[in-house]
Amino acid sequence: MLVNLVPEFLTVLAAPDPTAAYHDYLERHKPVLHAYWHNYVLDPSSSHAERVIAAALSADRSDLTRLLEDVEVAVIAEDALQRSLERVEADCA
Repeated sequence: MLVNLVPEFLTVLAAPDPTAAYHDYLERHKPVLHAYWHNYVLDPSSSHAERVIAAALSADRSDLTRLLEDVEVAVIAEDALQRSLERVEADCA
């Protein structure tokens, strides 16, 4: 399954209280985001995580905005998923 969390993340950035919005976002998508955080050896509920969250929320996102304007990221991801499924099916046949 492919989950596009980018639009909701951009909504978090635009929220009146981005930190609270991020914590709500983190809770809503806990299975995916906690695995992501733990992959970086950081407990998302630790005090260290708060500094990382604050830095992430205040970072310049013009690169991400430009990418999303110029590139059909969802289409590329869907195409990659389809090609992967086709290869898996071929291997299982």
